[in-house]
Amino acid sequence: MHPLLMPSYLLFIVFHTDSYIQLATPQKLQTVIHALVFVTTFLIPAFCAYLLLHFGLIKSFSMETKEERRAPFLITGILYFFTFYLLRQVHIPSLIYLLFLGATMALLITMLINLNWKISAHMVGIGGVIGALIGISMRLFIDYRLLLLCLLILAGIIGTSRMLMKAHEPAQIYIGFGVGILSQLTLFLLI
Repeated sequence: MHPLLMPSYLLFIVFHTDSYIQLATPQKLQTVIHALVFVTTFLIPAFCAYLLLHFGLIKSFSMETKEERRAPFLITGILYFFTFYLLRQVHIPSLIYLLFLGATMALLITMLINLNWKISAHMVGIGGVIGALIGISMRLFIDYRLLLLCLLILAGIIGTSRMLMKAHEPAQIYIGFGVGILSQLTLFLLI
């Protein structure tokens, strides 16, 4: 349930739901988009984190302090925006690339909060998926109720595990979850 994998999971859900998005995006293009998203939102940020660890700029992949999170968050935010920009150049339904604008917004808000206080990136990620699916269901009238219920339970499990691991306090969990949901949902309500 790593936060870097959430965009790939979200895209998988969107492309495997009966909607105009699935029908308007040819299967080969879906495969290319999946690959692009996986590379730009997971592989490259993970590799950059490895380089930061190798050069001693972070102490561990956990990035336990807010100071350690600054460079990885900035790199990931740039890559999320780059993904949005690339997808916007392709003839696909706008909801697909808007997901990545929402993810970029969530990451930027997380970076700003992280300057003074550490919030849960895991909860931002799962909250973003939930917020995006609520927005899509409102926009396209897709019934995601069962999936959203399962994701809310999963979010509870993730949040609880982060607290049991002593990685975050409850407020950091709740704020992270709220940032994720509101970043995506606000975008769908405004655009």
